[in-house]
Amino acid sequence: MYLDPPKLNIFDLISELYNINIQVYLLGGNYLSPTNSLRENDNFETSPTFVFGYFFSGYHILYNPEHENDYEIFKNIIENDNPQLCRLTHELKDEKKCDICFKETKHIVFLKKKFIVCKPCLLNHLKETIKKRSEYFFEDKCLGQEYYSRPIHLQDDFYIDDFEYSELLEEENIINSIFSNNNSNKCADCDKMKSDEVKLIKLDCKCRLCEECLENIIMQMTKDRGYLLPCEYLLFNSQFKCECEKLYPYKELVKFYTIKEEQKELAKERASHYIDTHCLICFKNLLKDDDVKKVKIKKEKEDDKDHFICNKCYCKHFRKADLDSEDEDNTKEDNDEDRDDNEVKVIKDDHKIKCIICDKWHHYLGNVEGCGCNIF
Repeated sequence: MYLDPPKLNIFDLISELYNINIQVYLLGGNYLSPTNSLRENDNFETSPTFVFGYFFSGYHILYNPEHENDYEIFKNIIENDNPQLCRLTHELKDEKKCDICFKETKHIVFLKKKFIVCKPCLLNHLKETIKKRSEYFFEDKCLGQEYYSRPIHLQDDFYIDDFEYSELLEEENIINSIFSNNNSNKCADCDKMKSDEVKLIKLDCKCRLCEECLENIIMQMTKDRGYLLPCEYLLFNSQFKCECEKLYPYKELVKFYTIKEEQKELAKERASHYIDTHCLICFKNLLKDDDVKKVKIKKEKEDDKDHFICNKCYCKHFRKADLDSEDEDNTKEDNDEDRDDNEVKVIKDDHKIKCIICDKWHHYLGNVEGCGCNIF
């Protein structure tokens, strides 16, 4: 068991070489809903029959009821010894301090191996081991199931085999866990498996999120707004930490999310409010601070909405020369001497300014065709 098993065609060769009959019982799937089949090679009527069982991840030699001696030996052991089923592990009732995590925790005793271990540390170790094995297993295109389902090393000469693993996790064995841990088949947040009802969305890190979890994460990051304006990114500076440890800010995660029309309409209402109350460059709230001087945008049309710039941004990003000079080449040469990187992003040579609220470029000189927002 746990050695790399022969392919089924090897059994055919063995049968022909030694003039024997072979039966192989195949049991796979998982413990709750197993699948089984029988492979027979009965080519020799007078030759003995050898029976093997393949149970999930390894081969076993089975007793053949047709062979009277083997059957009687097996029957006598059952009737005379009256064996009792026993557990391989036991969870202690009282908590004790772990030597690794230094916390008071439940401990698991491996009865036959006489080994005791902190339960949370054990489960974390098993989870990390299965995660790594699953990653390499699928890189190897699912070859070598028996190698990847080998016993899991704990410490020194102590290992957890498939039987102990199944007893601890109840519903799974090692190979089932490896398959279910595959990120392409389950949600990284809720662990739901891909199905007709559960749609998975592939992130940049190659992990998957189901549609429900993605929406819940987006709503949590935006405090139930769902869709954020670019100027709101700093107001909601939360990040989602994926199972693979990659951090996703809102603007990187929202590209996988389908924004609803209702959320867009509510965002437009918020944008209208921000235009009335915030600086279009630094997004400072101009109503909260009465001492802040502000510059108002010159409107071309009466129904255009007023935009504002705080006095600090006005002094930092604009000069009188920018407004009075008719020679754009001279203006460009004069301005570029002192501007820093932020200024270059804000003011362009074609006399436009980037509005952080509208997320558009507005002309700041008059008599220019544009959006109607003319500054000064």
